[in-house]
Amino acid sequence: MSQESIDANLITAYEQASLALIESIKRALENFKEPKEVWEKWEKWKSPIPWIERVLPNLELYHISLENAKKSFNIGNLEQIIHVAAAHAGIAKDIDFDTKWMQENDRIGHNRKILVLFTS
Repeated sequence: MSQESIDANLITAYEQASLALIESIKRALENFKEPKEVWEKWEKWKSPIPWIERVLPNLELYHISLENAKKSFNIGNLEQIIHVAAAHAGIAKDIDFDTKWMQENDRIGHNRKILVLFTS
């Protein structure tokens, strides 16, 4: 595989979509107003807990990997970008938690960000 066979604009679009998804989750967490003593009693997967403990940290690490892979790609090293692209499916699994705890506007925005990220 050559560098010319990879669309650099697609990498940039994916990087932007990744950051937008992270920001949408942070916004949803900031806007979530349910008292902690209430939502801590919910089933864990239906609460913000997986988003705080797993989803957001993993997405942030993935985004850093993507940024580093883009830098490597720009100097001609394709290995990291190929690995990051292969990890894309893992991200889909990582965000497969209930979003009903999110306010409606946040959930709609979040779902749009997911759509952009996975159709880039």
